[in-house]
Amino acid sequence: MYQSVSDNNWLLQTIDISAFAANRDSIVIRFALKSDDSGTNGGWTIDDVMVHEDVLLSVESKHESTFPETFYLIESYPNPFNSVTNIRFVLTKTAPIELAIFNVLGQRVKTIVTSKLPAGTYQFRWEGKNDSEIPVGTGLYVIKLKDDRHVLSSKVLLIR
Repeated sequence: MYQSVSDNNWLLQTIDISAFAANRDSIVIRFALKSDDSGTNGGWTIDDVMVHEDVLLSVESKHESTFPETFYLIESYPNPFNSVTNIRFVLTKTAPIELAIFNVLGQRVKTIVTSKLPAGTYQFRWEGKNDSEIPVGTGLYVIKLKDDRHVLSSKVLLIR
């Protein structure tokens, strides 16, 4: 069964998948949310949503935290790099953070982000440039991540 309701502000579509899902342990659902009437410009796609037979969805279900339990800086990749490296980290709670790059003399080269962020996993890119967007030279650099209680660091090697 397919049902569709719409007005000028939103569109709700309901599809009954009970016949398809019968006698299956799990199914995978894909959502495509588009930003215009044509369905070709912009929008979001949510892939591979798994629905298992033994999952009970209820307002009164026991809530388990999905927030990470440890604050940490994940090894950058690629490392060594010559144009871009990805810096990833995990926050355990909402906190003001600062992510910056320093040279081996301890001088700040680039501030990647200074912001209050909610708990979660994050990824930022460093393109081997300083705060003035000038490429820096080959060498060893230190990535420093601070929150309100911790300071973490790791090394990254830039090869031009």
